[in-house]
Amino acid sequence: MEFQSSFKGEFAAINFPVNIKKLTLSKIGLPWKNMSIIGTLPNLENLKLVSDAFEGRRWKANDDEFKKLKFLQLDSLKLIQWNASSDDFPRLRRLVVRNCYYLEEIPSDLGYIPTLEMIKVHSCGNSVNGSARRIQEEQLEIGNLDLKVIVSGSYW
Repeated sequence: MEFQSSFKGEFAAINFPVNIKKLTLSKIGLPWKNMSIIGTLPNLENLKLVSDAFEGRRWKANDDEFKKLKFLQLDSLKLIQWNASSDDFPRLRRLVVRNCYYLEEIPSDLGYIPTLEMIKVHSCGNSVNGSARRIQEEQLEIGNLDLKVIVSGSYW
């Protein structure tokens, strides 16, 4: 399911079907503090956040959300700080970060998600590229040879 809207501002409630497994959000402008609307969908496995899906510069993930999420893509967001831990995405397998020029880094604790197989970074800043490589190095140091990190198309 793809959901787009040109409406921006506070949302009291958005009711997505509880059985939804895939969701792409673009241009709805929800505040990051309202991410729980998405994070509490009990069957969500695939989430793509694209171009102004959320407004604001900081996303603080919560560990009582995204229990079944396997794929997360952040694409063309104006996000600067992303605070998350391995507990916040316990089943994540693939993380894709594209065109997030303002993002300072990928949270290093995400490397400790036991199911994580790949981090792919494309056309982001050097700090995001560096954080992805640091995650890979940390995982190699503790013997995790399965995590693949792909960095391409540096922006600056």
